[in-house]
Amino acid sequence: MRRSLTWLGLLATLTLLLAACGGDDSLGVDDRLGAADDRQAVEAYFEALESLAADVDARGEELVETLLGDVVDLPDPETLAVLLDAWQELFEDARAAVAALAVPSDLAPAHAAFVAAIDAVIAETKEGRTRAEAGDIGAFVEISAAFAEFERTCTALERLAGDRGIDVALSCGDT
Repeated sequence: MRRSLTWLGLLATLTLLLAACGGDDSLGVDDRLGAADDRQAVEAYFEALESLAADVDARGEELVETLLGDVVDLPDPETLAVLLDAWQELFEDARAAVAALAVPSDLAPAHAAFVAAIDAVIAETKEGRTRAEAGDIGAFVEISAAFAEFERTCTALERLAGDRGIDVALSCGDT
């Protein structure tokens, strides 16, 4: 008899555990709401990032058009220094805006890599300006490398959005 009561007790406990784990629909709804909240945060992040990218793209095109116009060859060092100063300011503004975004935790590593790539562009642009002013165009190799990393991290963010079914255009290669 004692053995039967033990088995009944175990069976009752197991039944209660199963009911607690799978029988309450509110847990499923809460989980779906959490996923929806996460989805909304990810969508909001990419929407804000896309808006910033469009702004940087437009401002960059305006800078090039204003300072270079139809120039085909490398501009004189003075014009180049002015262009690099303006470009640096543009990327510093972009960096501040990107760093201020609310970043979903699963996107944090990619976001941090993107911010670091922007920092590298800013640093190389500062260095390039100094070297360009001295007539050394070799700095553009480093600036190009920094832009390549920027494009790589930007494209990685676009892929992450696409993996989540979010269509986003960050103008990664157009900057």
